[in-house]
Amino acid sequence: MTSPVNRPTMNLAEADAVYAPLHRLSPPDGIAIERDVPYGPDPRHLLDVASPPTVAAMRPVLVFVHGGAFVAGERRRPGTPFHDNVMLWAAEQGWVGVNLTYRLAPRHPWPAGGDDVLRAMRWLQNHLSRWNGDPNRTFLFGHSAGAAHAAEALVRSATDDAAAAWAGTLLLSGIYAPAAAESNPGREAYYGADRHLWHARGASDRLSRCDAPVAVMWSEFEAEEFAQQGKKMCERIREIGGTAHATLVAGHNHFSPVLSLGSGDRSFARLVRQFVAHPAERAR
Repeated sequence: MTSPVNRPTMNLAEADAVYAPLHRLSPPDGIAIERDVPYGPDPRHLLDVASPPTVAAMRPVLVFVHGGAFVAGERRRPGTPFHDNVMLWAAEQGWVGVNLTYRLAPRHPWPAGGDDVLRAMRWLQNHLSRWNGDPNRTFLFGHSAGAAHAAEALVRSATDDAAAAWAGTLLLSGIYAPAAAESNPGREAYYGADRHLWHARGASDRLSRCDAPVAVMWSEFEAEEFAQQGKKMCERIREIGGTAHATLVAGHNHFSPVLSLGSGDRSFARLVRQFVAHPAERAR
C-alpha cells in the first residue's frame, strides 16, 4: 500500500482521519506496555515503553520524539492511535519502542527540548536492561519540533563522552537552522522573540562532532523549507566528517510518515527498518 496522503495543506486532524482507521484498536498480542516512566524531575519527563515477549537476545531500541511546533504535542494522544502507533510498530519489529515527552515553550524555551532529549537518552542507556534493550543499538527518531530537539541533543552530546551513546539518529522534517527558516509563533516562543539570537541557537551550525550515522528525511508534500533545512543539516554533518543520509519520503506530507507506522502504508516504515538494520548504508 502506498501513502493515501498527498496534500501539503492537510492539517493534523485531517491526516489523523485518514490514518486512524488503518490502525488496530488494541495492542498486538504479546506486546507489553509500561506507561509514565519518569526519566527526570519535570512532570513532562516521562516515557512510555512497548516491548515484545522476552527473548534471550538483547533487542534494538527506537526512541521517538514527537512534534508540536515547540509549544504542544504528546507522546500519546487520547482518542487516537497516535503516537502509540510508533512504539507499538517498533515492538512488532522485535525492537523496544520508546515514546517520550519533553518540556514545552514558552514556559521552557531553547534549549529545554534538546536538554530533555539528551537526558532521556542518558537515562535509557542505564536502564534499558529493564526491557532487554540493547544500549549499543539504540536509535533516536525525532519528528518536526522533535527532530530539532534530537538534533540539539546531538550537539550537546558531542561535548562529552555521550557522543557515541546511541547507534544512529533519524531526523524527519525538522528545523536545524532557525535563522534560515520562516518565523512563526511556535518558533518565536522557543528560540526567542529576537531573531538575531536564532543563528546561535540552531543545531546545524553548532554541531562539532557526529560519531554515529544520521538519516535526514523530509516529505515530498510539505513546505520546501524542510527540504532546505534537511540539506543544510546533511552538509554540516558531512563537513565535520560524519555520515548523513538525505532522503526524500515520497508520497507523504508533514504529518503522514509518523501516522503511517503500523498501518498498511509501509512506504516510510521500510526506510526506518532499513536504517535500524544498516545505519551506515544509504536508504534506497
